[in-house]
Amino acid sequence: MIITSLHLQNGTLLIAALINIVMSIIVFSRGMKNKINLYFGLLTFFNFLWALSLFFARTLESDIWFLAAQLAYPFALGIAVFLLYFSLYFPFINHKFNYIVHFLIWIPAIFLAVIPFISGAFIVSSEKHISQTLYILYYYKPMYVIFTVYFFIIVITAIFNLFKKYKKIDGPLSKQTRWLSFAIIIGLLTGSYFDLILCYFGNFKYVWIGPIFTAFMNGYVFYLITSSKEKINNG
Repeated sequence: MIITSLHLQNGTLLIAALINIVMSIIVFSRGMKNKINLYFGLLTFFNFLWALSLFFARTLESDIWFLAAQLAYPFALGIAVFLLYFSLYFPFINHKFNYIVHFLIWIPAIFLAVIPFISGAFIVSSEKHISQTLYILYYYKPMYVIFTVYFFIIVITAIFNLFKKYKKIDGPLSKQTRWLSFAIIIGLLTGSYFDLILCYFGNFKYVWIGPIFTAFMNGYVFYLITSSKEKINNG
């Protein structure tokens, strides 16, 4: 029964990865000059990489599992950053970031993406239980908190952008933007709880759940992008 449960958990990670990469390919094929397609395609691509890294961290038996576990963190940052840029353009462009804002977004993101690979600066030690496909990372807690705070600032800003647009839209697109905001909130809250908060306290049993909710979140966005009859302005 335990083995069946573990196979089911790992299988859901692969399914979530597959769903995201299919959406990414389809959206990119619609034209990357459209900023909505570009940033949503990058968002789903990084979701694919995130789910895949968690899968390999749980299933690989060599030391490569630790590299996969480390990679999950920069991939998660990519999800947050590209969600923020997507929120600027969907369903219409509200404003653009100036060079200072771009700098304030990307410099911390690059720094925090590199930190997990610096020995002792982020992940102090680790262990792996092969029979249970369970791994545990032990963090340098202050750096982990900085990482988490940055992540939440980015995603909360993205949600705020969408809510501001919702108040300016009439008709079916208003309802879609509202439900999109709720879908993103649910996806990000569940993903953050299972893959950031619980992990802070050393509980890695449920990291496979986060990508499932974000896949559903992205699926709803994908539906809006590919089926909406309303005019979408890419700026």
